Amino acid sequence: MSSLSKISGNSEKNTDKKDSGKLDEIKNLLTKINWIYVIVIVFILVYILHLLLRFHFVLWDEAVYIGIGKYIYSFGQVGLWEEIRPLGLPLLFGAVWKLGSKISIDAINIIITDRIIEMLFAAGTIILVYLISLKLFNKQIAVISAFIYAVTPLFFYNSLRLMTEIPSTFFVLLAVYFFIERRFVIAGVVSSIAFIFRYPQGLILVCCIAALITEFLLGRTDIKTRFRELLINSAKYIGGFVPLVGILFIFNYLMYESALFPILKASLHQGNPAYAINDLLLNIFYYPFNLYIQNLFLIFGLIGLFILLRDMYVRVLTRINEYKKLRNKTYTFNKPAEFSDIIELEKKSYYNESIIIVITFIVYLAYLTFMINKQERFGLMLLPFTAILSGYGLVYVFKYINSLDLRENAREQNTKEQFWLKKLPYLLLIIYIVYAGTLSLHKDYNKFLSSPKDEPEIIKEYYKFFSDNYQGINQGIILTSDPVHVAYTDIKMIPFYFSVEEGYDIYNKWTTDPQLMPQVKAVVFIEAPFMCFDKKCEESLRPELFEKIKDSNSNKLVFEKQYEEVKRIYKVDN
Repeated sequence: MSSLSKISGNSEKNTDKKDSGKLDEIKNLLTKINWIYVIVIVFILVYILHLLLRFHFVLWDEAVYIGIGKYIYSFGQVGLWEEIRPLGLPLLFGAVWKLGSKISIDAINIIITDRIIEMLFAAGTIILVYLISLKLFNKQIAVISAFIYAVTPLFFYNSLRLMTEIPSTFFVLLAVYFFIERRFVIAGVVSSIAFIFRYPQGLILVCCIAALITEFLLGRTDIKTRFRELLINSAKYIGGFVPLVGILFIFNYLMYESALFPILKASLHQGNPAYAINDLLLNIFYYPFNLYIQNLFLIFGLIGLFILLRDMYVRVLTRINEYKKLRNKTYTFNKPAEFSDIIELEKKSYYNESIIIVITFIVYLAYLTFMINKQERFGLMLLPFTAILSGYGLVYVFKYINSLDLRENAREQNTKEQFWLKKLPYLLLIIYIVYAGTLSLHKDYNKFLSSPKDEPEIIKEYYKFFSDNYQGINQGIILTSDPVHVAYTDIKMIPFYFSVEEGYDIYNKWTTDPQLMPQVKAVVFIEAPFMCFDKKCEESLRPELFEKIKDSNSNKLVFEKQYEEVKRIYKVDN
């Protein structure tokens, strides 16, 4: 019996060795795969599938950026203009339209080309999340951070849209990458491009300067050298930032007689009460909560943030305590050796490069929290930095569980209870990870399917109405409360949808001024944009505006149909 037990014991050991050998082979194979390539390639393939299998329904803001692009490259002959919009994306889309019009590409294919540009920006942000994490931490954290970012439904859905959030985020991440690389001039230039694509992204300037000041306070070398480096590096960064922004300000001044007019006017829309959150707690935690709902992995961002903040606190406290010790000593400075303590302290660096991620996260979160206008898509400013913090936090949790000494206790005492006490945290964490990943991918799939398969009737009947009517640059002006037509047809539109008050003034101006009236050929009218927030607007101003449009003798109704709301088009006979 004893010999049989020995044989069976040996066979079990051999089996265990074979199993562990196979596991090691699988582990080695997985570690050899460059997962960032896998993540990016899968994302691009899914995006291409969406291009092939789904129809892109151009939404309001997308149409505005396309329209502004047309307006710029046609010198105001077609398209539309909104003062509050940044010009980065319209300059790109307008260039595509101009090139497409020269080689007779239709509107749908131009939109597809615009989407390919957005896809490249989106793929670029995934790569930059990886590169920044790799630079600050390690490859494991970098891959996890990139994966968390890529599978977040907020990112995936907005990567399918022709909006400023993804391109501007690409330039912010590129600026952070160059900043970490200490290429401050290029970081400044790229930061200015981010600002030109989306004004709030200009906050990266504040974040980078704050990081340089932190480096001055906690960095190596004597205080004079550090101060000189602070001035030089800040000058390099700001010197890179200023030229392009300066050109934008000159353009604004020539256009509006105020360098800051579009930015100041855009800032008023941050207080749009239509998207306000009245509850104080919901307002404060709106973006953290919504990001967590989007992707359960992002809860680990809190852990990552806490660890890095604690690390920063310890570094600051250590430097302060060491300076206090020096102050308590008496120095005559008669001998060179007496400088040794100070020299040793000045050689120490308490600066951590990852502080740029923490600062940017805090600054962006503060900005979004204080802004009245709350929309999920604005959270894209925070998302890449939250993903990096989450990757760091998740790996920390794994390492923390692994550091527990319960495994050794289980081996020594050979009890199942203690063995599972060690395994249980791993098991729970793995279950959570699988659930979080599955849920995010399921949401991504639903976002994929949310786009229609074929061109909807509303586009054929309503948004392409002007394809056969008034098309071309010599057909006059269309007053509109719906900008989407301009994405599908080369027409010139004057928006009057900004508010009831502005809409009333703009419509009145173009329909009563003898010089402007003959130019107006049509009016596109929907009621949704005209929201009221006081009795005067609700009881008098809005009804009066609607009456002017509907009951005017010069406005002949040529299209009316109920979709999600009633859409109307009037032909104007002046």
